[in-house]
Amino acid sequence: MLVLFALSACTPADGLLDQGFAIVGVSPDEGASDIIEAHIPELRFNAPIDPALCTPESLRVDGVHEDETVAFSVDIVIVAKDEGYRVQLTHEAAFPGGWTYLISARAGDEAGCQSVDGELLEPFASSFAVPLP
Repeated sequence: MLVLFALSACTPADGLLDQGFAIVGVSPDEGASDIIEAHIPELRFNAPIDPALCTPESLRVDGVHEDETVAFSVDIVIVAKDEGYRVQLTHEAAFPGGWTYLISARAGDEAGCQSVDGELLEPFASSFAVPLP
């Protein structure tokens, strides 16, 4: 089965800059429960990211237990697309099945992800599940 996800770029003309620097779209959708192991998560922002500050330490993917405590971290590489309005969280190994994954953004301090204009990213978290094969 082939599963395709598409996100369009968000630009300042969309009127979303009023809320501060934020993630305004995610793939897979929050709570999705049938994601394939090879899926590459994507985040869409309302302003371009600063690639030097939006790193795997500030944008994370973790396998989590039912109580949402981290069981393991997924090694990711952040690939900026659409002039920094969208990023892909690529990973070498497939997501192990039978786990829930949490995409999160470190926010609120200078070590977190920032826009090219120096705005700190608003807090963000979204989860999805990969079923057992």
